[in-house]
Amino acid sequence: MVGLGLLVLRLVLAVVFVAHGGNKIFGLFGGAGIGPGGLSTTAAFFGTVGLNPPFVLAVVDGVLELAGGVLLAVGFLTRWVSIALAISMGVAIWKVHYQWGFFLNWMGAADRGQGMEYSIVL
Repeated sequence: MVGLGLLVLRLVLAVVFVAHGGNKIFGLFGGAGIGPGGLSTTAAFFGTVGLNPPFVLAVVDGVLELAGGVLLAVGFLTRWVSIALAISMGVAIWKVHYQWGFFLNWMGAADRGQGMEYSIVL
């Protein structure tokens, strides 16, 4: 049963990271809540939060999330990929979410961003 639980956890995380990586690189799954996506949009956002060079980091983070999600799904290099993805989420918390506290913006307040709750879970 433990093996099945870890498989399900790994697959769910893989789907989330593939979706986010696909949005960051190709603009897939764009819309309300995540924005249009694509490398230029991701790079512009990275620049606004002080990540430099923004385009290079957008490519690195997008590829990490997309390829890392695929590697998690197939169970290859999972420990190394998990460490890299945890570092990526740590940077997201540090540069974007920390200022808004722990909780997500459940009420959709226009003057408040998303807290670090989701990134910690990932």
